[in-house]
Amino acid sequence: MAPMRLERSHAEASSLCNLLYVVGGKVPSVQPLHSAECYNPLINTWTNIPAARVKRYNFGISILGYMIYACGGNDGEISHHRVECYDILTSKWITCPNMNSNLEGARATMSDNCLYCVGTTINQTIMERFDPREGQLCLMPPLLSYRKSTDVVSHENSLFFSGGLNSNNLTQSNGERFDVRRSKWEHVSSMLSAKHGHSLVEMDGDIYGVGGGKTFTVEVVILVLFQNKNTRHASKYFNEIGPKDLASNILNSRIREFPYLTLGSS
Repeated sequence: MAPMRLERSHAEASSLCNLLYVVGGKVPSVQPLHSAECYNPLINTWTNIPAARVKRYNFGISILGYMIYACGGNDGEISHHRVECYDILTSKWITCPNMNSNLEGARATMSDNCLYCVGTTINQTIMERFDPREGQLCLMPPLLSYRKSTDVVSHENSLFFSGGLNSNNLTQSNGERFDVRRSKWEHVSSMLSAKHGHSLVEMDGDIYGVGGGKTFTVEVVILVLFQNKNTRHASKYFNEIGPKDLASNILNSRIREFPYLTLGSS
């Protein structure tokens, strides 16, 4: 895979119409970025796209329709509440209504035609919803547990959260989910190990926790968090063959669907 045109860390990425978009981030010893790039896997090439209006890193990104939304993040001085979206059809950035809160470590996802953004304030983890039909962001019920350096993923009509750092800055393994139709939180099964700084990914009806750890070192690990009807079999399978082999088996089973996916070494 070709390298990006600009080296950047703490950037966010999202895919739409078979293209990969990377926005923002920062360069060591340099102010945060507002530049963005697009990767076409068919020609293995990165191209610059119009820069966002706001510099940001460690922010939330998600897709809604043909729009790529960037929510919150840090501008190099403070966490902010600004939101904007990139229209891939017109190649233009559009300023959106601000969030109600300045969220640290914001993360975003889409469910039921609405955008959800979650992050932390001083003493709680809160979530906001953007409904494009209403044109504004509104506060939702806060999470059951304080969790920082976590991630969010949507599946059907629920948003799933797991792991992260608690209010004592300790790594946790517990999880919770939010039913967007009933606007209600409930606890879910914990991960097999405590994680923070990880990613949550939904694939074929299953949710996986990728990477992270009790420090910010990168691990080649995929943990089964929430399984569909094969829950017990999958959990036993994980414990018997180990995380690295499980990751290889999952990826190898889908290599025809993702021809540009290659397996790295740990």
